Amino acid sequence: MAKIVRAGGLAYAAALPEPLPSREASECLRDWLETAAQAAQAPDEEALAARWLETVAEIVGLRRADRGEGA
Repeated sequence: MAKIVRAGGLAYAAALPEPLPSREASECLRDWLETAAQAAQAPDEEALAARWLETVAEIVGLRRADRGEGA
């Protein structure tokens, strides 16, 4: 998702029909992306959002690895 935000911006990412594998996760993320798109006033703020998304993905990946999921 961070790559999509970097390439097209927050509003573009929020408009994607299914940005994540599950509907529930997509709806939650879409709400966040839409709110972030409204708040972001400059490209560097969108870059900050992309870095935040990368960090969240890394944390989720570490938690899954710790639980033995996805292996």
